[in-house]
Amino acid sequence: MAARAQNVPHIVYDKNTAEGPVSLRAFDKKLEKQAEEFLKVHPQGADRLAQSDGSYPIDAKEYNIFGRRGVILLAAIVKNANELPLKRVYMRVDGMDTGLIPLARVRRQVPSGPIREAYGEFREDSLYLLPASVMARSDVLLLCDFAVNREGFIFSNSAYLVPDFIANDPDKSIGPAPSEDALKTYVDREYPGFFEGAF
Repeated sequence: MAARAQNVPHIVYDKNTAEGPVSLRAFDKKLEKQAEEFLKVHPQGADRLAQSDGSYPIDAKEYNIFGRRGVILLAAIVKNANELPLKRVYMRVDGMDTGLIPLARVRRQVPSGPIREAYGEFREDSLYLLPASVMARSDVLLLCDFAVNREGFIFSNSAYLVPDFIANDPDKSIGPAPSEDALKTYVDREYPGFFEGAF
């Protein structure tokens, strides 16, 4: 779909561009379809999964309120409950690792169905701020370390698409972080159902 400044591109985990928010229900529906396809090739499933979704402020005003940052949602699903919570989430830029601080975390039980069969019954959803200029780079890795068994799990290794008002902004510096109220407004709008009561 074409990106429009008033209807910001929202990047779901397969990096397709959608317009508008991604609800918990919509995210899970797409994840379920992915799990069904995965099980056709790997009927034994996988030990773990980390899938991300990236989004950006809706206009230049909100972009400045967010200090020229975007937002990453990360869903981690595992078969072994001891692998959660995630020990660390970080970005690797020019060979240097920088840790990301979660804005919110929610644990969920995965119901019976293809997602649980493919990846496990234990889930953690978390939310992070990233510089928009970093999200737009194709040479940046986003990684996570599980509590046990697996470190350096790459959950994104390609650029998230950006709207024109961000791509054309010559200022790539980072400003102050958004207020809690601004975050709540953003998350309620972009990720309905994910982090209710977290802000």
